[in-house]
Amino acid sequence: KAFTEEDLLTLPDMTDKNKLATMLFLSYTVNAAILCQPFLIPLLTFRGMNLTLDHGVSSLSASCIATYGCWLVNQQISDFQEGFRIGQVATKLMNRRGGENKPRVFSSVYGLINVWRQPFQACLDKLLEGYELGMRQGDIDNAFGSLAMYGHMTTCG
Repeated sequence: KAFTEEDLLTLPDMTDKNKLATMLFLSYTVNAAILCQPFLIPLLTFRGMNLTLDHGVSSLSASCIATYGCWLVNQQISDFQEGFRIGQVATKLMNRRGGENKPRVFSSVYGLINVWRQPFQACLDKLLEGYELGMRQGDIDNAFGSLAMYGHMTTCG
């Protein structure tokens, strides 16, 4: 079944403690896979997407959806329009949940997705916001990810 934006934004909250723990595990594993085994990222992302669609939204669902958007804009897929749309859904879902997991969502959406559809200058403030918030929250991986993308965009354009 294809899910619309409305379907994703109106999913109930995930309540099963085992599923919530699995989402947390997947989140940590994606961070490690980025550095060690990038070919695992789609598998981990799709597992998180399936958990979200089948069992509801957790605090990590928006970052999972944003990572899916990154996968859509990668070199092999190159579906920039759909990736951008998914990135917007991830941002809306994050906002619906009070901005939870903002550093990860911002690094994915503004560092890897939106740059294909908007001028990179439009992403810079959000990347700095992701960095600052990540540092305050102790989300060092995503804080420095946002900072690295900010630095790359400002020096390389």
